[in-house]
Amino acid sequence: MKPLILSFPWDGDAPQRLANELDLEHRPFDLHRYPDGEILVTGPESAPPAVILYCSLFEPNEKLIALMLAADALRRAGASRIVLVAPYMSYMRQDIAFEVGQAVSQQAVGKFLSGLFDRILTVDAHLHRTPEISDVFPGAEAENLIAAELIADYAAMKGFDRDALVVGPDRESRQWVARVADRLGGDILVGEKTRFSDRRVEIEFPVDDLSGRKVLLVDDIVSSGGTIIKAAQKLKSKGAGHITLAVTHALFTHDTGGALSEAGVDEIWATDSVRHEASCIALAPLLAAGLRSECE
Repeated sequence: MKPLILSFPWDGDAPQRLANELDLEHRPFDLHRYPDGEILVTGPESAPPAVILYCSLFEPNEKLIALMLAADALRRAGASRIVLVAPYMSYMRQDIAFEVGQAVSQQAVGKFLSGLFDRILTVDAHLHRTPEISDVFPGAEAENLIAAELIADYAAMKGFDRDALVVGPDRESRQWVARVADRLGGDILVGEKTRFSDRRVEIEFPVDDLSGRKVLLVDDIVSSGGTIIKAAQKLKSKGAGHITLAVTHALFTHDTGGALSEAGVDEIWATDSVRHEASCIALAPLLAAGLRSECE
């Protein structure tokens, strides 16, 4: 029996795109909110042995509760294997207690999800000091897929080639920049970031003159946009031409897009890991490749 894909209303068309890639049936969970804020999720009366549950975890708090209830409903309906597909995985950035008394959110949320699901797939998880995604989800199968090749292929379709300059704002972005540049054949430039606070950073690039070069600025997550804004301003000050930002997870605040434009970013591309007007790169082919074994 083929697996069934289920999702929640907040993920829009992305789950259906994944279902189309895998030639699987897709159904939405019904979500009801009570006046006191509690939620009720209702799924199928009976489920196949294997179920794929799609839920991107941007603005995650209510969604984590919904996942807990959905997993319970699916087990009661007969599912013996539940795979969580969370293209954006929240709570990954705090992987240590930065101050005494703090929770380590990566570990806490990882253990919570591991207790609900047999397998967890995500994309470009924000892992710094954690060597492997399996360390985040003890007891569950886990895989962190990389979107760089999809981004590079989209860039090639949009006219980027060997003449492009692929730029990362800081050393942490080098892993994505290198993959994109390798596929396009372009040059790499990576900045050096100094952070003074959550919203105050400085970026320096080891180059003096960019002479109108076309730039593909690549990063995994953009939220307030402070790092990318500084990077774009610095690139423009060195003579960069058209700047396109390509980001896996566009966690934009309401004013991020305008601030990026003012800083010199001419175009923004994002994957559909999060619903956003810039979401033009579908992750469905990448996710489907990671899920083929579930359909055999």
